Amino acid sequence: MDETLKQPSATGTDPPNPSARAFDLPAGGKGTSLICLNEGPARNRLLETLTGMGYQVSLPASSEEVLRGMRFHVYDLVIVDENFATADQTQNQILAYLESLPMSTRRRMFVAMVSSRFQTNDSLAAFNHSVNIVINPQNIDETDRILRTAIQENNSFYHVFKETMAKLGRI
Repeated sequence: MDETLKQPSATGTDPPNPSARAFDLPAGGKGTSLICLNEGPARNRLLETLTGMGYQVSLPASSEEVLRGMRFHVYDLVIVDENFATADQTQNQILAYLESLPMSTRRRMFVAMVSSRFQTNDSLAAFNHSVNIVINPQNIDETDRILRTAIQENNSFYHVFKETMAKLGRI
C-alpha cells in the first residue's frame, strides 16, 4: 500500500476503502512522484534516489491504484516499469493512459520508462512509447544523474511553452 499517501481517519484508523483516499494529495510544496515498479532492489533504489532529490514518493501496489491517483493529481515525475502489473509490455495500462492524456496535461509531467529491452537514453524508444526517457534496469544506480540531466533538459526545452500556458491560465 502507498505509505506516503496513507492518511489516518479522524478515529486514527485507516479508511475502510482505498478509493476514499482518491482526493488525498501529498502535503507540502515538494514535487510529487510515482514509482510504478514491482517490489525489489530497483524500486528501493529509486525510492532512495527520488527521496534524495526532494520528491514526495508514492508507491502504488497496482495499476488500478495508479490510474485512480492520476485521475485526480498531475504528478511531476512518473517512473513506470513496462512490466508493472502486466505480463505483456504492449498491454501496460499506465503507459496507455499516459499516452491518451491531453498534451497540455502530459507536458506537465516527466515520465521515465524502465525497460530491459532498450538502452538508457534511447530517444527513439522514448518517442515510440510517449515517454521522456528510457532507463535500462542495469543503470538504476545512476538514476540520480540520469534523471537530473533529463529533467533539466526537458525543463529548458518546454520553458517557453509552460510559461505561456501559465500566462494563459491553463496551468
